[in-house]
Amino acid sequence: MSSRLLCRLWLPFIVLILVAGRADAAETDKYLPDDTNGVISLNVRQVVDSPLFKKTYLPQLQQQLKGQADLYKQLQAIGFEPFRDIDRALLAFADSCERPGGKAEPGFLLIFHGKLDLAKTHAKLAELAPFLKQALKIQKSGANTIYEIAGEERNFFFALPDRNTLVFAPRREPVSDALERGAGKKKLALKNKEVAELIAKTDGKQALWVVATGGTTLSFESVLTGPKGNKTEQMARKTLADSGVYEVSGGFWLTDNVKAAFGVKVQTTQAARAVSDALQAELAKAIDKGFDGTLDDPRFSPVREFLKEMVIAGDGKHIVIQSEVAGRVITNSVK
Repeated sequence: MSSRLLCRLWLPFIVLILVAGRADAAETDKYLPDDTNGVISLNVRQVVDSPLFKKTYLPQLQQQLKGQADLYKQLQAIGFEPFRDIDRALLAFADSCERPGGKAEPGFLLIFHGKLDLAKTHAKLAELAPFLKQALKIQKSGANTIYEIAGEERNFFFALPDRNTLVFAPRREPVSDALERGAGKKKLALKNKEVAELIAKTDGKQALWVVATGGTTLSFESVLTGPKGNKTEQMARKTLADSGVYEVSGGFWLTDNVKAAFGVKVQTTQAARAVSDALQAELAKAIDKGFDGTLDDPRFSPVREFLKEMVIAGDGKHIVIQSEVAGRVITNSVK
């Protein structure tokens, strides 16, 4: 029996799993911005420790890191090993994290959890700052420290709110807020209760999981507003809800194989058909053209297999996207 037929037979059960609460639910991170609309969480520790990753990618990545001699030396100086000391990475989407001025882009807060030597890390950054001139600025926030990195088009801010956490954002305020959370001066107060509900329904054992509400910003579009003959250009926010999507949840499981299942809840049955048809069309185009030959490289054979095995099916206002890649396909792609 084909995997596509199995997916269709199991569709009602998959929908139930994606919308029901779970005993092994993921936890709501205390450093999420209060106006978080969507979260992507990667269990780095689980991925790195998996036999599949250790066998295929870990040796190559370790070799590449050691090949960056200066970076590797600095990481050793603060006692930090990326493939050993990072536990989880979260990307939170929140309007309050949008950088002021400049090109309008969705706001985000990046959260790393792991093992950090705060004293060594702060000392190393203080040592490097004079040599980096304007590229790295050190700012005080009460008893804490915020670091500003100057880029070509924008600046970023990061801080270490506790010995297990680093936060990074395109504006200072959410980073400063995280420092107060770390000091116990503030607590998480999610404005969008749907985010907490979606996280509570998420399988915490997934290597990667995603939740997003209709309020999640996808992009900004330029529009003309005002009276005829005197129109001005403004940036209009485009959200998931504008596409008819009410919420998204799901993720990847990493075992001997890589499995994925995502649920998309839309506002109407008509929207379900429209979104499903659009996804089917994009999938067919990707498989047919292989991203203009990019997927012809043997290293991308797992991606090709993932797309070929992908099934998109709908049930009322729910759309389920499911696929699976055998571990041997991934192992063979790096030989």
